[in-house]
Amino acid sequence: MSMPESLNNYASTKEKAKEWGVQWISVIKYLQTDRIPNAIKVGNTWLIPKDATKPKDKRLVENRNN
Repeated sequence: MSMPESLNNYASTKEKAKEWGVQWISVIKYLQTDRIPNAIKVGNTWLIPKDATKPKDKRLVENRNN
């Protein structure tokens, strides 16, 4: 993957972790499982679009039938 033209539109894993209130390793796991659209990996660095939203927690059941 080639480097994007402007890095101003991207955030780091640590920036997104702080914004979303999660550990940075959680953001890495979201990235490794393709849960953050349009993220780019350049070498060992992930570039996450600044407008990316936190993926929903798969452990939560939204429509649980009793």
